[in-house]
Amino acid sequence: MLAQDYVDIDGGIDELEKPKSVAEENSQVCRKALKRLGSETGRTQTPDHLQIISELTSLVIASCPNIPQENALKNTALDVLKSITSKLGKLDMSNPLTVESVGGSLVESVANLLNASEEASEGDAGNSVQDDHISPEERAEKAKEEEEEQRTERQEVVQKSRQVLDSLFNAITDPMRPGDAPVTISRAGVTMRAQKIFGSKSGNQVVQTEDGVFQLPSQTALFPEHPPHNVTVMFIEYQENPFPRGRGYYQARSSVIELTLRRKNYKPLVFSNLTDDFKITIPAGKSRNKPTTKTITFPASGNETSSYHLLNLNNTAEGWLVTITPLNTSVVYGVSGRYGGRPDDQNYDVSMETYVLPEECSLMETLSGDDTDRTEAKLFIKGKADPVDYHVKVKVLGPATKCDISDRPEERNVHTNDLYAYKIQWARLSCVFWSETQRAWKPDGCTIDDKSTIASTICHCNHLTAFGSDFATPPDTVNFGALMLSDLRDNGAVLTTIFVVFCLFLLTLVITKIFDLRRKKKKNPSIKLDDMQSGFRYRLHLWTGTAKHAGTESNVAFNLCGDVATSGVRVVSITEKVFIQGSQVTLNFSTAEQLGNVELLQLMHDNSGEGGRASWHVDRAAVQDLTTHKMSYFFCGEWLAADRGDGQIAKTFPVATEQDLRSFGFLFPASLRSNMAEEHLFLSVAVMPEESTFTRSERIGCCLSFLTLSMVSSAMWLNDEEETQIVQAVSFGPFSFTLNTVYTGFMTGIICLPAIIVIVLLFQFSRPSNKGDRRVRDVETGDPAEAPAQQKPAKGLPHWCKYVAWVLVVLSVVGSAIFIVLYSLEWGKEKSEWWLSSFFISFLADMILLQPAKVVLLAIIFSSIFKSHTAKKMFENEGDTVSIGDSTVTSQKREGFDGGRFRIKKKMERLSQMSLANVKEARRKRDRDRKIGDVLWVIVRFSVFLLLIITITNAHQNTTPAFHQTQSAANSFVSHTDAVTDPLTFWAWLEEVALQSFYPENSYNDDKPRWWEQGFTADMQSVLVSPPSLIQARVKQGLCTVPAAMLNFSDKCSEAYDEKTKETGAFERGWKRVTNMSEVASEAPGWSHRLSGYAIKPVFGLKSHYWGDGFSLQLGKSADEMRSILAELNTHGWIDGQTRAVILEVLLYNGNLDLFTSLTVMFEFSEISGVFSHRHLHTFRLRQQPGTIGYIYVLLEIIYIIILLYSLWKEAKTARAAGWAYLKEPWNVVEIVNFILAFTVIALYGSNRGYSSMALAAVHQGKDQLQYIKSLVDINLMYGWFLSFLVFLNMMKMLRLLRFDPFLAKLMSVFRGMAVEFSAFILYFFLFFSGFAMSGFLMFGTTVTAYRAVSLSYSTLFQMSLGLFDYRELFDENPFLGPIFFLTFMCLVYLVLMNIAVAIINSALPDVRNHDMPEEDRYFLQGLWERFTSLFGLHQAQLTGWRIRNSLQNQILPRLSGMFPVWNLALLEVTYQIL
Repeated sequence: MLAQDYVDIDGGIDELEKPKSVAEENSQVCRKALKRLGSETGRTQTPDHLQIISELTSLVIASCPNIPQENALKNTALDVLKSITSKLGKLDMSNPLTVESVGGSLVESVANLLNASEEASEGDAGNSVQDDHISPEERAEKAKEEEEEQRTERQEVVQKSRQVLDSLFNAITDPMRPGDAPVTISRAGVTMRAQKIFGSKSGNQVVQTEDGVFQLPSQTALFPEHPPHNVTVMFIEYQENPFPRGRGYYQARSSVIELTLRRKNYKPLVFSNLTDDFKITIPAGKSRNKPTTKTITFPASGNETSSYHLLNLNNTAEGWLVTITPLNTSVVYGVSGRYGGRPDDQNYDVSMETYVLPEECSLMETLSGDDTDRTEAKLFIKGKADPVDYHVKVKVLGPATKCDISDRPEERNVHTNDLYAYKIQWARLSCVFWSETQRAWKPDGCTIDDKSTIASTICHCNHLTAFGSDFATPPDTVNFGALMLSDLRDNGAVLTTIFVVFCLFLLTLVITKIFDLRRKKKKNPSIKLDDMQSGFRYRLHLWTGTAKHAGTESNVAFNLCGDVATSGVRVVSITEKVFIQGSQVTLNFSTAEQLGNVELLQLMHDNSGEGGRASWHVDRAAVQDLTTHKMSYFFCGEWLAADRGDGQIAKTFPVATEQDLRSFGFLFPASLRSNMAEEHLFLSVAVMPEESTFTRSERIGCCLSFLTLSMVSSAMWLNDEEETQIVQAVSFGPFSFTLNTVYTGFMTGIICLPAIIVIVLLFQFSRPSNKGDRRVRDVETGDPAEAPAQQKPAKGLPHWCKYVAWVLVVLSVVGSAIFIVLYSLEWGKEKSEWWLSSFFISFLADMILLQPAKVVLLAIIFSSIFKSHTAKKMFENEGDTVSIGDSTVTSQKREGFDGGRFRIKKKMERLSQMSLANVKEARRKRDRDRKIGDVLWVIVRFSVFLLLIITITNAHQNTTPAFHQTQSAANSFVSHTDAVTDPLTFWAWLEEVALQSFYPENSYNDDKPRWWEQGFTADMQSVLVSPPSLIQARVKQGLCTVPAAMLNFSDKCSEAYDEKTKETGAFERGWKRVTNMSEVASEAPGWSHRLSGYAIKPVFGLKSHYWGDGFSLQLGKSADEMRSILAELNTHGWIDGQTRAVILEVLLYNGNLDLFTSLTVMFEFSEISGVFSHRHLHTFRLRQQPGTIGYIYVLLEIIYIIILLYSLWKEAKTARAAGWAYLKEPWNVVEIVNFILAFTVIALYGSNRGYSSMALAAVHQGKDQLQYIKSLVDINLMYGWFLSFLVFLNMMKMLRLLRFDPFLAKLMSVFRGMAVEFSAFILYFFLFFSGFAMSGFLMFGTTVTAYRAVSLSYSTLFQMSLGLFDYRELFDENPFLGPIFFLTFMCLVYLVLMNIAVAIINSALPDVRNHDMPEEDRYFLQGLWERFTSLFGLHQAQLTGWRIRNSLQNQILPRLSGMFPVWNLALLEVTYQIL
């Protein structure tokens, strides 16, 4: 009622102001009441009146809920309180009733203001409105500003409140004497204690409230010199933190207590870095702090099982309160702790036991007098000066032995099928103080006491200020040492995979060891065909192919021909099967005379094997002259079979020339086969070469190392499920694949390759151990063993490198296995299965793609670069040899005649003679096969090169997304340009179309754009890189003179735009020229001329071309700014009669596609009349594509440059060898043009990258980037043009590689046949066509759009000749000349000249039909077809006459040999010749 009375007294002041709501009415009432209380306080003169005002003020503050929301009301209330405290000297503050009445009211008012401010700030923080028109960044910045404002306001409230309490404290302590009873006032959560003590008795004095305690340090620490006579002590306790939220890591989450010591002059004493500390007990207050609780379980059979908990401590002001409570009865848990490491049985800082006994046992313990509580273990861990980790270990020690529990079976087995469990509670306590300078809670100078609890924190601090306690319960840190078997249950995929991989390794290792021990090492048979007693000895090596049924059981013979003599037909007569699949057979023989240079090798057999064992596939052969040690090589690769290949069982092979040995067509297949067996990491385990020093065990070790490394790599590449957007997954059994999984698999395979290559190289190139003398006697020839001095030093790495490789294998396997187990503990089942899929993909990618790719790459490199080494390796002897005797050697000692042997030999001689007759054909066939191999290789190589160029071009052009981006920009920004016909419509287009396109002011639903839509243009996909700009091209005045005869009609005219008539200089607004250039320097003119921005190529319009110089200006960065600029330009007549063109330039960026679009819209104001609009759009990429695909494209570009330089080097060598004749070949000229285009493209690429870097640097530095962008657009455009020319030229080069095609040859014959006549026709046609084009331009150019320019006239007539015409347009324009022009053109050009062209082509066709392909090309195509059909098994052997004769001989000769005596050899031989 009293408060209402004070309001009613002044009720007529604002009677005209009617409140709009109840809240506003209450606010007005509170405002009036506080204003009246303030005025009354200033006029009060009596103590009773002041006491009433203080009580009324407390009542108003408590009754007005809107004070915390209005900063003005809070300040008004605090000003009233300060005014009251300034008048406290009029009161008798020694009277307890006065102190309780006035002081209690003041303390309650302060408490209500502090508590209300805290609730208001928390409410504002929790009720932030989500405004879609403000971006999250702006919202966060705004929230930060609001928080800072609230913090500042809160700090002001706290400071004014403390001033009120200080004044109240001074008024209370003034009448006090030292030693008087203290005065305590406690209201609304704030307690103030005031007392006065003797300075000499202040040491160790205890000052306390109901909950908070301050114990002063010793007397000498407080006052080292002379203590004051008396000291006033002010102790304030706030149950809730009154200070604003601190800016640091710590916060006060408890009551805040503050102690101040003062002298007589009311100035607080400052204490810092005392030798003795203040002991402070800080109550928890209303914070309701609760520790974190977690339950840990163990398997029931897990005695001696331990778990670890890791706690972090930063300083001495922190401490952890940990409580361990067993959840099982009769189970003893050991609890220990240690700083800086895990505790064990010998190393620990604290150790204790805890257990819970059954009720009967607990009762017995109590009766026996042992009342020690072991039902829980409590630890208080104090921090140290430096950050430190503290480890808590909880260990299951076993069953409790109290009360003989272990002897009772029912108790001993009670937990057999249960779990051991305990509960852990922990909380971090911290001593903090409020720093006025930093406005943050700090722990400096404080140490926590180990007697602290959740309810109260005890601190020791060496200074005085406001103190509080921080309380935190962070989660337990994951520690791999705290593992149990239950943590591994969800990682079954990981553990199973590791176990299976190791089992497969051991199983494969055992199998291969057993296989190597039981399997006899491959022996290459070495056969002596005679006694080797003749003067000249030779050694023939024959390699049988690896195809199916490549070996033969037929009788084999050979004949070696040199330039001096021949060896004669030698039959290999042995009973063993030596010519088996993939075998190497050595034949040793001697001749009476030296053969000279070996030129031919004849191989044949009698086709006597059964079924598929009759045919023989010879891969290659080599002949060594043991006298001169010269080697001769033969590339065979042929079937000697009646049912395969060409059906021949006897063939002659020419010796391989140096060119043959270096031919890619022969070297690549052999190198590919060899590398596949040696270099493929997984396949080589089964098919490794016999002579390789890289053993199977070592290869298996490398495979295991790769698998384990790929496990770790897959785990590192594996992303969280939330971070990867899974579009579609393909499941296959337990595996699930997505694009991300496949990508991860490929990348892990690539990452693991370098480490595996190092291990493989150490194994592969390490020398084997040398034990004993390896010299052996040459059993085939009888030569002595090689002397040690003649042996070459061993090549390769030392043998101990193999041990280094094994160490790397073990480290990689063990380390990877341990790491992947630990790394996968937090995955769970689902993520483990994703990892398994990625690992499986990595394995497949390496085995199927990466390893074969490595093999093919090595084969290409060795066949292209290291040709001599590859050829030599092809003919190396593989493995050891075993000597086999030929039956011919021993048969010479037997008596009698062997008719079968004689028949075979004669048959072989006849086959040899027939084969020698075809030696020329054999050489021709060898040359053809070599040419086929080279041509196919060149075609494949050029196809890959062409694909590389197309890939790079497509990466630059981005044709499909660039097209859609260009179309979108055209539809969004340059629509309705045809409606611009004069300056008025031009300004209207800018304001209505362009402005709304660049700076849309409405969303699709006519609403204000939301924050995520702001900054985008009208298509909501692109943003403006810079503000739009306008460039005006003008002409000078006074250059045009009206003829005198026409002055009566008009006295003004203007010229067309060109470089001579264009306007330059500086002008004021309204196109008033600036004559005083000092004004230009002091004050910027309205419009000034800018230099050209297009230094490379101009912008072409319909009437003229423009270099981009002119009067340019930007249109602003917002819709309002652009609208203002356009209005100003229109008002001052920016476009007038001298304007010839206005160019609108815009640069857009689409972040979705990472593409820029340059938009140029040109409006030409012709000197004739009207406005002509034209647009230029170009979409391009400013930088390389981001991510892995970008690096792949860069790699492809580097590969292209390397191939280009290599091709240039080869072509330069060819041109140097040919001289000027090189230019006579048309395709060589094409090659020169190709190199010029390629290097031009490279130069433009470098310029493009350079300007892109400068433009991006300008953007980052905030500079003008348009000067680089304009040049960049032109360079990028020309770069695309030259790239397309380069692709076109390389596509045309493919015709040269396919020139052997008969249809292409005929087509070229057509061109050559009609070249002369068609050239003359083109000349006549051009003259006729030009005449009509000029006539049409002159007759209809002024009225018909299609003929308004000479170029358009040519284009229109060309379309008319193709049947696309508009007769009505000509007729409507000129009904007389139009039809005559049309009919004349159609009759002469379309009917006459076109038919003449067809007749010329028809005249050349008969010659083409009679065209005969050169014999060489026909033979080449035949060989190519045979190779193609034989590849698919479609080629059939030709039927020859020798098969009939051979069958007759096989039937008759055995009978003749039995009918005639053995001595009648002459008759038998004659009969053989007749047959």
